Amino acid sequence: NFAMDMKRPPGSTIKPFSVYAPALESGYRPDSILKDEPLSYYDAKNFDGTYQGEATMYHAVAQSLNLPAVWLLHEMGINKGYNKAKEFGIPLAASDKYYGLALGGLETGTSPAVMASAYGVFANGGTLYEPHLITKIIDSTGAVIVDKTKPKGKRVISKETSDEMTSMLLGTFSNGTAASANPYGYTIAGKTGSTENIHDTSKSADQWLIGYTPDVVISSWIGFEKNSAENAIEGTNGANMSLMFKAQAEGILPYTQQTPFT
Repeated sequence: NFAMDMKRPPGSTIKPFSVYAPALESGYRPDSILKDEPLSYYDAKNFDGTYQGEATMYHAVAQSLNLPAVWLLHEMGINKGYNKAKEFGIPLAASDKYYGLALGGLETGTSPAVMASAYGVFANGGTLYEPHLITKIIDSTGAVIVDKTKPKGKRVISKETSDEMTSMLLGTFSNGTAASANPYGYTIAGKTGSTENIHDTSKSADQWLIGYTPDVVISSWIGFEKNSAENAIEGTNGANMSLMFKAQAEGILPYTQQTPFT
């Protein structure tokens, strides 16, 4: 069951949990200036291989820039990013406590269900709910055997931090890496992510796109069960995932309450 049970690296979709949410809690703001330049302590690069010297946090999030994310994790301290990602429910190994945590290079990885649960924190204003499928079981006598219709949540960030994070993640769809995935007539926030195929780094092993409104989170992933030189995704996230996600969202959002972002 790929939705619930798979364990794959989330790529840049982890950045809000391992970098930007803890940065907001540490006093950074969406308009804070981050360094966008090659790093002496970790070999990373932006997707297009260029850098601008500086970038606002808002721009770094919307354009999914890697160098500012790693720089910011370094400035905050890896422990802060590592611990915060775990609070969001992201399963991390001890070996994930390194600069690659900013880019989603996890030893084991995660699933679309876990990522949907984590992004749900931003959608609902700061509370984490464990993902589950069965909400209620009633036997033939009418007795309730299982009732998860009101699951207990755990607050992991403040409403203020959640709102600031959403303000940046809206940029992903309005003028960032998921602009072509924006569902017509709707306002949606979220994040793109991809991982390199180790057999051919010009292609992807995984492509992710996670979007949300105050009513629903849509967590989408494409990839192969086993990576190889043949099992690789050609084309960018924007070329592949965007069309699929847009169709998904336009089929789902009309049936939600269509609650606006505040």
